[in-house]
Amino acid sequence: MIVFDQFKQTYFEECEDRIQEAEEGLTVMLDGGADDGVVNQVFRAIHSIKGGAGAFGFDTIVGFAHQFETTLDLVREGALSPDREMCTLFLHANDIVADMLSREQNDEEIPSDLGQDVLAALEKIVAGSGAVVADPLASTDAGNFADIAGVKAWRIHFMPHKGLLKTGNEPLFLLRALQDLGELDVDVDLDHLPSFSDLTADHVEDCYLGWDITLHTEAPRDEIVEVFDFVEDLCDLTIEPFEEPVDVSQADVPVAPEVPLVAAAKPAKEPAAKKAVQATKSSGSASIRVDLERIDSLVNLVGEMVIAQSMLQEQVRWLPIEVGGKIGEGVENLARHMRDLQESVMAVRAQPIKSVFTRMPRIVREVSAICGKDIRITTSGEETEVDKTVLENLIDPLTHMIRNSVDHGVEKPADRVAAGKTSHGTIHLSARHKSGRIIIEIEDDGKGVNRDAVWAKALKQGIVTPEATLTPHEIDNLIFKPGFSTAESVSEVSGRGVGMDVVKRNVSDMGGRITVSSVPGEGCKMTLSLPLTLAVMDGMVVSVGSQRFVLPTVNIVESFQPNSDAISKLTEGVNIIQARGEYVRVIPLCDVFHIDDAILDINEALLILLEGDDGQRVAVMVDDVLGQQQVVIKSLETNFSAVDGISAATILGNGDVALILDVPGLSDMRAKIDLKQEVLNHALSKKEALDQGVAIEQEEGVCNECSD
Repeated sequence: MIVFDQFKQTYFEECEDRIQEAEEGLTVMLDGGADDGVVNQVFRAIHSIKGGAGAFGFDTIVGFAHQFETTLDLVREGALSPDREMCTLFLHANDIVADMLSREQNDEEIPSDLGQDVLAALEKIVAGSGAVVADPLASTDAGNFADIAGVKAWRIHFMPHKGLLKTGNEPLFLLRALQDLGELDVDVDLDHLPSFSDLTADHVEDCYLGWDITLHTEAPRDEIVEVFDFVEDLCDLTIEPFEEPVDVSQADVPVAPEVPLVAAAKPAKEPAAKKAVQATKSSGSASIRVDLERIDSLVNLVGEMVIAQSMLQEQVRWLPIEVGGKIGEGVENLARHMRDLQESVMAVRAQPIKSVFTRMPRIVREVSAICGKDIRITTSGEETEVDKTVLENLIDPLTHMIRNSVDHGVEKPADRVAAGKTSHGTIHLSARHKSGRIIIEIEDDGKGVNRDAVWAKALKQGIVTPEATLTPHEIDNLIFKPGFSTAESVSEVSGRGVGMDVVKRNVSDMGGRITVSSVPGEGCKMTLSLPLTLAVMDGMVVSVGSQRFVLPTVNIVESFQPNSDAISKLTEGVNIIQARGEYVRVIPLCDVFHIDDAILDINEALLILLEGDDGQRVAVMVDDVLGQQQVVIKSLETNFSAVDGISAATILGNGDVALILDVPGLSDMRAKIDLKQEVLNHALSKKEALDQGVAIEQEEGVCNECSD
């Protein structure tokens, strides 16, 4: 049963690829690219799914996929010319196959009415096509006795290579798939089976059996070959027409026994040299399928090794130089190899973001049709790789963002023409790596964020107060507040006020950030910044009193001892500092996390200048910098509620647990330091006055006015 479940899981994993292949092909067909290669790609994908479903007894999937396949076959043979409406129907059919597969994988019952409307539409297309299936009796090959008798037969020799079972393929399932095509006569080839005395535990996953099969079917040879698609490089396979003894008295035409079969109809057996080439090709396969759980286990083990290596480094520090020198050198080598190992393991989990990007054009088409808009989507950076876990969690947020751009961003054709734009809008979806993170941007050429409408709605919903003073950038980002929506009515696209809030929460759960920037009348750009991996990161360990914290090195600009002349006091305990030509807030971590034994005087502490993904900077006040090290990220969300400014935790080399700080979250912690935004805005607008040394008392007077 365990082995059977493994084969079934392999089938479902392969079906994910087949569904994706079918959708990609159907998308090309929808855009008018229905050439033979694309149609065959879709047909073969659905046919493969149907064959596997039959092997596992998924009869509902077999029935639906068969009708889908029949319709595609008519397109493939030229009996049907697919238009946009038909291709859209095919996409819906592909969705239903995917839904059925998902339900079978999760051991859920498939509703009896699932896809019945699409199935009826497919049947209607086939019935109205007027296509005539070729009569097998109409063969002009007088020498093919099987055709004369009205029955075709094929002789199949199937000899799997030893390692076939290790790839997750099961020969018996292939035989069941052949059985779906017709009647089978099977002889087992035992010539390669070793004696029982020679069998050991090393042979348990090797395949030694072969099969000689006679298949009575009207299916063409190509359809038989497709059954072996997944194992063509893992076996020796011959498929030849089979001359069955014919009862001549039952034939309706004269028999010509002297006429030989056409040579081309009976290919010669593959020479040994060709088989050797195939075996070499098989043994040199460029990839293997590995269960994701095994990779996750490997990632976890690497993480534990990183922690152990950090502990070893910590202990070496306390050894005498004469002893610790050589050991320390070895530990440094270990650290380098551990980093290489970690990067290699994470590369195994990395996948191109293309699998997510290819879903978006269809969403744009469907939503723009509902909204009465003409929108095109372009993409770049599809080969950018990201951790599989991040990739899977990215689908829903990205879908929400694309729908939002279509519904709220891009104007209708008439409005665009009136504004001097092209009648069709454009959404550009891109991905790239930057400083150890993946940056995804969704940019449209629409009307941009209507800040007046956003502000009015935020006031109405109590998100902001009339006295609040926000920058244009902050107004734009109000769209991520819970329950916020500028839609005047609820539709199937928008108006429920849950979309962008869900996006922000999902992105935050992945350790990411999302921002929006807009130019009225020109368009809007939403930017996602996500970690490449959720497992390991480079961090700077700092101390605040007796506590230890880790800051991501990708966010650190510099660390410095503050010059008292560069510090400006706004209110009691609230400071800003001039760093690299701009004023930034100073956030004492001792105040944020209520640490009593930390350095309280800013002139005696260290400041670390941090920069978020959106370019916003903040200076955090710490006691000391203890060093840089690679840390293993341990999620807190399973056992603890979210805390502003903290993204995760890690275990340091001395065994202590340290919190990993969230830099963008620290930037947003105005409430933690009791600083109203208008106070800071006023202070920043007075840079010149501060540079000239205006008395702090005057600034405090203004602040008091703001707080009234």
